[in-house]
Amino acid sequence: MDGPNDPIAASIKEGLLAAMDPIAGFHGLFDYIDSVFFFAKDLEGRILFANPQLVRHYGFSKSDDMIGKTDFDFLPRSLAEEYRLDDKQVIKSKEPIIRQVELFLDDRGVPGWYMTTKFPILSKKGKAIGVMGVIQEFDASHPRFFGGRKLSELINYIKDHPLESIRPGELTRISGMSPRKIQRLFQKALNTTPRDLLMKIRIRKSCDLLRFTEEPISDIAIDCGFYDQSAFTRNFKKRMGMTPKHYRAGS
Repeated sequence: MDGPNDPIAASIKEGLLAAMDPIAGFHGLFDYIDSVFFFAKDLEGRILFANPQLVRHYGFSKSDDMIGKTDFDFLPRSLAEEYRLDDKQVIKSKEPIIRQVELFLDDRGVPGWYMTTKFPILSKKGKAIGVMGVIQEFDASHPRFFGGRKLSELINYIKDHPLESIRPGELTRISGMSPRKIQRLFQKALNTTPRDLLMKIRIRKSCDLLRFTEEPISDIAIDCGFYDQSAFTRNFKKRMGMTPKHYRAGS
C-alpha cells in the first residue's frame, strides 16, 4: 500500500500507529457501516471477528455464535474452497486481494454479486497470522468502484446480454480498447475476465429460476445461455458445489 508523499505526514502516521493500543483496532468502526461486511480469520480460516451486518446475514443473533466457525459451516463447498484458496494466497504472499468480484450468498441463500477485499493480518515481527477483509454488494452502476467509465460500460453490456457469447470485437467497439487491454483492465480492477464474469451472471440467473420457479431444468439451461442441460449442470456444480437439482431441492 502506498504511503503519504509528505515525509512529515508519514512520520505522524507511523507515530500514531506505534502509539495505538494493539487491542483497540479499527474493526469496531465497521459495526456502523450498514453496507459493508467485515471479518477476520486466523490461519486455519476460523472466524475471529464479524461485524453485526455479517452476523445477521448468516442468521445469527450475536457475533459469539460465529466465532470459531469457518466458511465451510455456512456456504456450499465449492464457494468455501474458493474463499479458502484466496485466504491462503493472501497469507502466503502477504499481499492483499483488492475488489475481487465474486458470488456470495445473499440473505435468501441466492448467490449475488459482491466485491471482496482481503488483507493479511501481520504480527509485530511481520509474520502473517491471519486474514481480514470487507465484502460489499457489487454495483456496476458506480464506475468509481472500478477505475473508469469504460469498465462500467463493459460490465453493464455483459450483464444486459447474458445469452450472448463474449465477442471481443463488440467489447472493442463499446470501449475503443483492444481485446488484450480489456483483459488486463478486467484482471486489474476485478480479478476476473469478461468470460468468467459472463458465466457468473448466468449462474446467478439460473439460481433465481431454480429457486423461485418450477421451470424444467432443461429449459433453464437454455434460458441462461448454456448449450444443453449437461453443460449447465457441469458449470453449475463447478460454481455452487452441487447440481441444479440438489440446489432446487434444498431451497
